[in-house]
Amino acid sequence: MQSDPIMIPERTSGFSSVTNPRLGLYCLTPSAPLDPSTRSWVANVEYTRADPATVTTAEPDIGGCPSGTFGVRTLKLALSPTPHWTAAWDVGFMVVVP
Repeated sequence: MQSDPIMIPERTSGFSSVTNPRLGLYCLTPSAPLDPSTRSWVANVEYTRADPATVTTAEPDIGGCPSGTFGVRTLKLALSPTPHWTAAWDVGFMVVVP
């Protein structure tokens, strides 16, 4: 079951909202104007909230979100019929923008 994306207030700084325009894609709006195309930033799985039995990843996405937002793709390893990455809705992630 897919749920709406949320930000955890006590763990969130620098972002005001998040949207999920399609499966596995999240668009984060910064609290202050920041241009993701001119900043160094990273996205990664937040393993304290991950299922240790599931192999997941989160990575920056360039071009899938509106200008001025930070895009993150979330993926799970699917083993059948052959191993491949597939879009996932249930991967917690973090974004760091220095």
